[in-house]
Amino acid sequence: MNKLLTSILLLLLFINACSLPKLGIIKETLIGEPFKLQGFYYRKTDYNSFVFYKNGVVTGGLISSPKRRNIDSLTEEWANKERYKYNYNFVSAWGLFKVKDDSIKIRKWGHIYYDEYSVNKISGTIVNDSTLYLKYKGENIDTFYFHYLAIKPDSTNQFIK
Repeated sequence: MNKLLTSILLLLLFINACSLPKLGIIKETLIGEPFKLQGFYYRKTDYNSFVFYKNGVVTGGLISSPKRRNIDSLTEEWANKERYKYNYNFVSAWGLFKVKDDSIKIRKWGHIYYDEYSVNKISGTIVNDSTLYLKYKGENIDTFYFHYLAIKPDSTNQFIK
């Protein structure tokens, strides 16, 4: 009986350790279109980028490899269905965002260890329909510019329902 109880407790601890922390934002549909959504927003210094969806989901925030640090390569990367398949299984690629007036709040999962996750808090300002100022991962406020995508990846993922 003691081994059974120990096994159950260890299983519960394992399940708890692998669970994702709450993002702190409720998924809700964006009302209106305070900024363009048919593409991605990118930072020119390292081509870090995000894709925002009308349903409140955001993906991205991953820095491109050095070989892909130009707008044409980044556009090609976002249009590639293989990237979407990779992102689908990658917790840190997903999160939620909320807009209030000209402010935007983004919450995304990040890795602490292999099976332990944190919540990355990103806040910013909507400058106009194609420019965002975002304070990303404790860095200074940086400018993210819109780039159109003819075919945008789907927001469906296994982490946000």
